[in-house]
Amino acid sequence: MSGLRIFFYHRISNDRDELAVRPDAFERQMDYLASEAYRVVDVLTAIDLLDSGEPLSRTVALTFDDGYLDIADHALPVLSERGFRGTVFVAPAVTDGRAPFSWYR
Repeated sequence: MSGLRIFFYHRISNDRDELAVRPDAFERQMDYLASEAYRVVDVLTAIDLLDSGEPLSRTVALTFDDGYLDIADHALPVLSERGFRGTVFVAPAVTDGRAPFSWYR
């Protein structure tokens, strides 16, 4: 694979939710990236790599949208074990209760 790829996640959960990836599936995906020696980075590092002109083959950036708690519960341990980084985009108005996600309890 040549060039930078960005994997976008919302949830890592066993919930029946179309935004969710099951924790076991997520772990298998990260195991694959580790076994194939992919460089897995956060968004800021990806931007720095793009700006530097450094070759980006076998580089993956991970993002997690909306700041669901299950990212900390299920994704963070998997990423930490492999030395991978990712970026979590948090919706502050949701986390402090000012705005709900209409599709999520």
